[in-house]
Amino acid sequence: MKHIFVKSSNLRSIGYDPATETLEVAFLPKKEGEAPRVYSYDAVPYEKYRQFLNAPSVGSHFAAHIRNNYQSHRIDTPKEKRNEEAKDSEEDAKTGS
Repeated sequence: MKHIFVKSSNLRSIGYDPATETLEVAFLPKKEGEAPRVYSYDAVPYEKYRQFLNAPSVGSHFAAHIRNNYQSHRIDTPKEKRNEEAKDSEEDAKTGS
């Protein structure tokens, strides 16, 4: 998915796929040398994406209108780590932790 770089103290870039209504948000790395964290937000209407892209403050708009209003998941985690996390979650569920 093609991303557009944005001017923000917290966000790096945003991308959108109108066919699937998927919004991707890349956050600036917390530490130098780290890769950006990328999250995917599901079922975001095109108009909401346009409002986000054109907001005077994309960071504030994200916090107020996107972050807690759409289901999301992190997509930049390496596959091996996702499998490890899923396995840990299954073990926790079995042991009641």
